[in-house]
Amino acid sequence: MRQALSWILCLLLMQAVLCADAAAIRSTTPATSQRTVQLRKTVEKIGSGPDVLVAVRLQDGSVVSGYIEAYGPYSLSIADSKTDAVHTIEYAEVDRIAAYNLVTGTQVEQGGGIRAKLARALGYVVPAKRVPANHLSGGSKLLLVGIVIVMLVAIVIASTHRDVG
Repeated sequence: MRQALSWILCLLLMQAVLCADAAAIRSTTPATSQRTVQLRKTVEKIGSGPDVLVAVRLQDGSVVSGYIEAYGPYSLSIADSKTDAVHTIEYAEVDRIAAYNLVTGTQVEQGGGIRAKLARALGYVVPAKRVPANHLSGGSKLLLVGIVIVMLVAIVIASTHRDVG
């Protein structure tokens, strides 16, 4: 009976390891697409045309500014008003974006600046309505939980084998 229980625990241990790895891999993939969706919605909110001034900081630290000539589901085209050069930038390359529509007065800003970090920190301090989040969707957190469970099961298996012998 103990040997059967030991085998079952070993199989559960292997399943926990495999599930934790698979869930961690699966949960890190949508993060990039989520950011792309957010940037696309931000660009859609501001619009396009010569009246939409924009400045974009890329992942490599360079800055492209001008007006939004066109945008699509995965990229946007920024025309430099001085040289009329058009830069096509994928949303995955964008680190920070700030734009202002001169006609509608709409202003958007998204990215990792000091003001964004302060606003995020203030969001934790100031009481407000919070949307419940699934805390098991973080890849590294889920992997860590899986490893801890595996270690505990391994300790239980080891202690049962020691008692048998």
